[in-house]
Amino acid sequence: MDTLEKKMKVKELWQLCFHDDERFVNLLFDNLYRDENTICFEKGGEVTTALQMLPYRMSFGEASLDVSYISGAATRP
Repeated sequence: MDTLEKKMKVKELWQLCFHDDERFVNLLFDNLYRDENTICFEKGGEVTTALQMLPYRMSFGEASLDVSYISGAATRP
């Protein structure tokens, strides 16, 4: 599955699971989605499970740490 196809299938799964407003989903996938931050599993050409690990800089005391937070963890019904 190429990058664009993967993005579209993950987006479709997001809409199926979360029922978010289409404008919000388009904003999210146009601006935050990165293929390298997305893990998905597929079966029969369909994305069955996906999650995104969005990069985030966290402060911990005097240190700044590059971490990720999980977004859009979804599984096809």
